Amino acid sequence: MDDIVIRFARVGDAQALLDFLDRIQSEGLETLLRREHLPTLTQEQAWIQSFLDDPGSHLLLAARGEVVVGLMDVSRKRNAQLAHSVALGVSVLGECRGRGVGSALFEALFEALEATPEILRVE
Repeated sequence: MDDIVIRFARVGDAQALLDFLDRIQSEGLETLLRREHLPTLTQEQAWIQSFLDDPGSHLLLAARGEVVVGLMDVSRKRNAQLAHSVALGVSVLGECRGRGVGSALFEALFEALEATPEILRVE
């Protein structure tokens, strides 16, 4: 884990995230939401920006240099009655599983949520 950095995603990470998505989908995991086509670079940039524009949502990545090896997306629920909660998704490349990458992503998330006291529930 020494060579892996956990940080918030930036719009400039769009191509690296698309490369990650392509690699993780090629692993054929049963638990992974499958897409028929990868988003375009512009769509991925807009998706990243949507997290940056919502203080209750977070997009964290685990990177080895410029290569994304793990991702956690946390989206605030839009329903006013559920706005105190977020939906969470996490994925880590097979080559990095069991090395603490997922745990580090969760630690970074919990630290980020400390600055968002209105978020009370992670689903």
